[in-house]
Amino acid sequence: MLKPALRLLNERVMFPRRYAFLTRELSPFLQSGQTLLDVGSSNGRLVRSLTAGLPDVAVAGVDVHVQPGALIPIEKYDGRTLPFDDDSFDCTLLVDVLHHADDPTALLQEATRVSRRHVLIKDHYYVTRLDWQVLKWADRGGNAPHDIVLPFHYFTLPEWKTAIAACGLSVLFEKPFTNYAFDPCKHVIYHLGKDRSAKSW
Repeated sequence: MLKPALRLLNERVMFPRRYAFLTRELSPFLQSGQTLLDVGSSNGRLVRSLTAGLPDVAVAGVDVHVQPGALIPIEKYDGRTLPFDDDSFDCTLLVDVLHHADDPTALLQEATRVSRRHVLIKDHYYVTRLDWQVLKWADRGGNAPHDIVLPFHYFTLPEWKTAIAACGLSVLFEKPFTNYAFDPCKHVIYHLGKDRSAKSW
C-alpha cells in the first residue's frame, strides 16, 4: 500500500517539479549539434526535457533497468562498464546516478572515457552525519518504491574533488546548493572538462 502511494506522489508532484528545476539548471551547459549520453536514463523523460530546445542533439541512454516505452534509445548496462568506445560522445550526463553506483569514482572514470569534451553531474553532498541521514531517507522515499538499489554512496565536497581529480577532469563550474523551503537535502552541480577544448562550453 505504501509503495503505490509513494509512486503516485513522485509521479504527480515530485518528479514534475524536479524535471522543471533540473532543466532550468542544467540546460545552459548543453549545446545544439552535440552527442549526449545520459547515464541512468530511467524512461528518458528528464533528458528529453533538458534537450527540448536544442536542435540536432543526438541522445543515447543507458540504465541498469530499461523501462518499456522509453522516450529515447536506452541500452541496458551492468552499472559499471559503459558499452561504448572511447570518446563516443561529446558529453556524458549523470543526474543523481553516481551515489547509486557500487564504485562512484569508477563509474565517473567510465563517463570520462566515453566523453570527448565534458561531463555534467548533478548529485548530492553532505557535511555532517545528519546531512547523510537526511539524504538516505530522501533517497528511500524517492527510489525505494521503484525498486532502485540504494547503496547511499554520498560524497563530501572534498571527496568529490578527489574523485574528479582521479579521473583527470577539471572543474569548469561548481554549484553546491540547498532549498530548505522545499528540500532539506544538499545538492551539487559539476560541469567538468576533459581537456582544454571543453572550456569553450
